[in-house]
Amino acid sequence: MLKFTVRSPFLLIYIFFICINFSYKLDGGTNSDSRFAMMRAMLDEKTFIINKYREWTVDWSQTPDQNYYSNKAPGPSLLGLPAFYFIDKIRPQEVRPSMIFENYLCMITQVVPFLLALAVLVYFMRKKNVPWRALHLMVLLLLFGNTAALFMNTFFGHGFVGTLIVLLCIGLYTKKDFLIGLSYGLCLLSEYGLALFLLPLLLYLGIERKNFRWLGFFVLGGLIPAVLWVWYHVSCFDSPFVIAAKYMNPYFQSVKSSNNLFNIFSTEFRWKVFFMLLFGGERGILVTQPWVLFLIGLIPMQIFKRDAHREHQGLVILGITLFTLLLLMNVNFGTWNSGWAPGPRYLSPAFVFLAFIVGLSYDTFSLEGKSFLWLGALVAFVVFASVASNSILAPEDISLFEWFSRNVYSDIPKYSWMKFIGFLVIFAVLNVATWVLVREQELFGMD
Repeated sequence: MLKFTVRSPFLLIYIFFICINFSYKLDGGTNSDSRFAMMRAMLDEKTFIINKYREWTVDWSQTPDQNYYSNKAPGPSLLGLPAFYFIDKIRPQEVRPSMIFENYLCMITQVVPFLLALAVLVYFMRKKNVPWRALHLMVLLLLFGNTAALFMNTFFGHGFVGTLIVLLCIGLYTKKDFLIGLSYGLCLLSEYGLALFLLPLLLYLGIERKNFRWLGFFVLGGLIPAVLWVWYHVSCFDSPFVIAAKYMNPYFQSVKSSNNLFNIFSTEFRWKVFFMLLFGGERGILVTQPWVLFLIGLIPMQIFKRDAHREHQGLVILGITLFTLLLLMNVNFGTWNSGWAPGPRYLSPAFVFLAFIVGLSYDTFSLEGKSFLWLGALVAFVVFASVASNSILAPEDISLFEWFSRNVYSDIPKYSWMKFIGFLVIFAVLNVATWVLVREQELFGMD
């Protein structure tokens, strides 16, 4: 495995991913601070109550006993606590973590684990003869071409969940049911919206396995996440069936109609928001990662092609289902545009899974279909360059087009446009070199 990774044609891209995430520091703002408040409370106060640190963030929930808690799913904070403790010993003067502290934490809990998980996924896919050219695009989309990748260097939790989704993909691809249960359980602990994915996942496993022997391993894998879930939610909200959304800061209770849940979810389908999420200039998929829409357009043709590889069509359908469910959830969410963010971040888990689907399906598409995927990927790479050269916190009140252009020409930070151009140039050179190595691997059959 190690020898395979070191000799991989993607090694230069892996190194660039590490360097770019270590070199630029991004402030996660109130979102990251909510998780930091919880981790600081656990470390110093031995409690989940963040009363002492509430002024750090507006992302809190207040229970009837007047105590404050983070309003985030607890997975990243619980699992990231050992790394937080380690960095805290190195930088003991920082009660409230700085950007440098956040960068170190993200490198340990998100960037490096994500890269290692991706390398393992590539290894197993290559063992089953998935073409190098398909893996090339998949690797680029996972590292630089989706909204989750933008958050690898901030502790929003999306990069953390992205790593868990890659582990889930490994489990599904290799049919390791314990890993599927473990990774999905940790996903749910880290992203509440993924509860919607449980039934489709169970249906897929039941149909694909054709027996129920898998269920025991799946449940066993999910046991540790389940224990953590019960412990946290009973400690904070007196029930394993109550989450922080019930006691959300009124600032985020933006749904005023009578048809709502906790005043943060609308129970009426909002068509305008639906189209804005797909095509709008504020947070639309079309302006941030259009390869997703192109892939979804190509999938029906791929499924019904006679010569298509049918072995993985269940996974393809599962990926589309995940995207659809999270999209419908996002449509009904009061703050559907996800606040100050450079993309539809609530859909991040689906984007990671769909990048995996690109790797599985790429060779079944026509030349025109592959060209559309690469074109959509290029747009996503430019978005990544814009964020890496400036900030992750895109304002809510302007379009992303306007924000991206401001980023490139901004003097705050200085030389933002130089960073933007520099990223794209280095990225292009590395990918030309990678393409040459991929062609060499394919021509001479080297692994």
